[in-house]
Amino acid sequence: MFPRKNMMIRWFFIGLATFLFLGSNFYYRVLGTEWLYGPPKWVVPADDLMPPLVLVVFFFVLLVSQFVKAVNQEFVNRYKSL
Repeated sequence: MFPRKNMMIRWFFIGLATFLFLGSNFYYRVLGTEWLYGPPKWVVPADDLMPPLVLVVFFFVLLVSQFVKAVNQEFVNRYKSL
């Protein structure tokens, strides 16, 4: 996402994500409070997650199969003359 020459930007976003993750866990799990921000947003019913999850798994299966097919085709083309 960010080129290798922008290491400061990479480490900034890594630190920001870590800080926000640990902050939300501390707020909801250690303090046990929900009065300021309400219940945690990551608590959702499984029925809401299953259709997108099935589509994501289907997409990953197609992506991996296309990758394997391309690698096999390259292997066949490279060593066909041997």
